[in-house]
Amino acid sequence: MDLHDYGHQHERVCRANMMLRDRIDLSMRTETGDLQNPILALRHLETQYKMGRTLALHTRDKIDRTTLATSKDMSEYLNKMRQFKNDLLQLRQPVTDDFYLIGKIVKGLPDAYASWIRSRHDIVADASAPNPSLRSVEAQLVFVETTLTPSQDVSS
Repeated sequence: MDLHDYGHQHERVCRANMMLRDRIDLSMRTETGDLQNPILALRHLETQYKMGRTLALHTRDKIDRTTLATSKDMSEYLNKMRQFKNDLLQLRQPVTDDFYLIGKIVKGLPDAYASWIRSRHDIVADASAPNPSLRSVEAQLVFVETTLTPSQDVSS
């Protein structure tokens, strides 16, 4: 390779690096900043993206399998669900809204919470009612847990 070819190749590599930096998310630039070869940088991003999607699917599967019965109490159950939400945020696969997580939390409740669930369905069915926030649902569930009698089996 002569000096002219080298200069032309170097210019192409610099332009490719600049295009990558201009088009990728700022948080991802630091991951590719030390990779001078644009092909390696692009492969690195593809690998990270695939791993992130796989981890996100695994986390969503854990959300589906987590129930109050798999936790020691309501606080632990809610903390697990919040942690899953945070894990998805870190993977750049955020939970689209609180309704998704609220729905998964409600799905994991045992029969002892049936009356509370029915009351929530009535509120959600009313279009004029405000949408419940995740925090308000969590507070209500912690309260409901304190009102259950020991004879009610909350783990089934």
